[in-house]
Amino acid sequence: HMEPLKFQKRRRPWIHISGLIMDINNFKSINDTYGHIEGDMVLRKVGKLLYGIVGGSGVAVRYGGDEFVIMLEDAYTQTRQHICKQINQGLAELNVRDRLPYEVSLAIGLAELDTTDTEEFFREMDRHMYENKRVFYQQSDTVAPNDQYTHNA
Repeated sequence: HMEPLKFQKRRRPWIHISGLIMDINNFKSINDTYGHIEGDMVLRKVGKLLYGIVGGSGVAVRYGGDEFVIMLEDAYTQTRQHICKQINQGLAELNVRDRLPYEVSLAIGLAELDTTDTEEFFREMDRHMYENKRVFYQQSDTVAPNDQYTHNA
């Protein structure tokens, strides 16, 4: 529930809050092919990776299902780009180190909280994440679940 964030933004309008929402690509396929225990292991590994990257500079949480959210205070473009780069590097290392029979990757959506409207903030992150996911499925040999990301909106 994002009400405290909304309150803080009103009390301190100069605060700069950024968010990243992430969704594990092909997660349904991992669960269906390798089982829910394997899927849960992937969720734990991704969560641990994100928590380690964010450290004390923000908050990383599992948002639901296979989605995660990172909230950052006073993180501008360069910092957000650096975090995205660290996430992608961490996932590449995880894939090599753990020799998984599938590739773990994330679709990431970024946004800045410009107003006190947290619902619009999350909608913007979602829009960017689904655009990223659509590009992922168009560039990979993987068929998107229900072909939902490959049609033009």
